[in-house]
Amino acid sequence: MSAVLAIWNDCKAGREAVYEAWYREEHLIERLNVPGCEVGRRYIALDAERRYLTSYEVANAEVLQSSEYLGRLNTPSARTRDIMQDGFENMSRTVCNRTLSTGPIRGAIVVTAAWSDGSAHSDHFDDLSAQEAVLHAELWLAAGKISAQPTAEQALRGKDKSISCCLLLEFSSERDARQPFDDLRRAAPEADVGLYQKTCELRESDLT
Repeated sequence: MSAVLAIWNDCKAGREAVYEAWYREEHLIERLNVPGCEVGRRYIALDAERRYLTSYEVANAEVLQSSEYLGRLNTPSARTRDIMQDGFENMSRTVCNRTLSTGPIRGAIVVTAAWSDGSAHSDHFDDLSAQEAVLHAELWLAAGKISAQPTAEQALRGKDKSISCCLLLEFSSERDARQPFDDLRRAAPEADVGLYQKTCELRESDLT
């Protein structure tokens, strides 16, 4: 079963340029060099509680407890130490299994609905993924103990929040996404529903 590392966060005011340079010049490349890490995608909020969303697709959840991956988390670079300690804010980080996925075309605009109440909420998936404007949809379920392992990086930024379930919908434009976004906010007021635009993507194959 494929898996996703799902991260939502804010950045400390005045540190945005350092944060962006660190991601582009070091962090995405470092993470995609971990065996089994296949795609990294970054997004910025159009309408969301947290400003940034980052997702890493991995071959399976075990990749995120491998010695190669944990070694990076526990021996952060100088730039990583700096931005984790004085940059990351309101962090939510969860290792998830991707239990459902539909639609071969990926979009530039995403809607995420994340729950932290311990339930799966898969009842929303069929109705929403079938909508004409939805290019691609996924359901992520937290992978349990894997998400809770403490690391040196987490110690630098403080305790992370986590989710139990996330529904992701992809669209070609904000106009297509806006109505489903509004509908989902009304249908699931207990969820953290966000609207994001993709800013960049890196694949493992791009590094070879």
